[in-house]
Amino acid sequence: MKLYMDVGATTIRCEVHRDNSIVHEKIVDESFFHESFVSREHELYALLITLLKRYPDIRFIGIAYAGFIHHGRIISAPNMEVKVHDIKQKIEQEFDVRMEIENDVNCAVLAEADDQASSDIVALYVGTGLGCGVVSDGRLLHGHASLAAEIGHIPYKRTPFHCGCGKDNCIELYASGSGMQKWKQYHDIKGQPDLLQLRQSDNHIERDIAKMFEEALLSAAGTVLTLFNPEKLVLGGGIISANPYLLEILREQIRAYALPEAAKSVSIVQTRLKDAPLEGAKYLEEDL
Repeated sequence: MKLYMDVGATTIRCEVHRDNSIVHEKIVDESFFHESFVSREHELYALLITLLKRYPDIRFIGIAYAGFIHHGRIISAPNMEVKVHDIKQKIEQEFDVRMEIENDVNCAVLAEADDQASSDIVALYVGTGLGCGVVSDGRLLHGHASLAAEIGHIPYKRTPFHCGCGKDNCIELYASGSGMQKWKQYHDIKGQPDLLQLRQSDNHIERDIAKMFEEALLSAAGTVLTLFNPEKLVLGGGIISANPYLLEILREQIRAYALPEAAKSVSIVQTRLKDAPLEGAKYLEEDL
């Protein structure tokens, strides 16, 4: 049996497979699990112990994780608390199982590369955070400390608050769900207006938040196109799926933010996958 997980800052999704068929599309147990449950209420190591006891025949675990991962170790997670850093080593020592854990958008881009049939592709995912994964010439880009393409944390503009990584000028503070929420709290905006509502608001401050979001997203997209020159740029994540108009903004304006030749040759598309990080976790058995 095999266990695959997508561990996001908001939600954890799981699949258990036996002989390439799904045992449970979503693990559901009213005594502990929900079909989709809140990440902050379930510490990852404890969750893995529970699953391995429930399914003792699991022999491989593939995890897409919304944080900085290096050789199976969780370095940090800007939008989540980390209690067990050496999680791969700890799980493999305690159970007869192989485990691989990788950054969630790195997993996503593996699945996107297969789905889009491209060996030069960038996945730009906008949800709680702003993440980027790069496949160049058919290989996943990691960097020396597995921190390559962390677009959400490039310096952009200073803010009156801090990112989960500790800095106050990350582009993620403008173009992400967590960043948008911080701006709404800073301006004491009541209720939970989404990006489109902010954009169409009669309140100029709310419209400014939406405008800042769009400009930062364009800057992030222009940066990755200029740096990595992909054949395809795939947009994904909860903010993108809830605001498909962002795709058209990028297509229409990207040449003003990227190297013109790189912008001219790229195809910008929205993901077709329901959960690309979870699908990408299934590639972690392979030699990346």
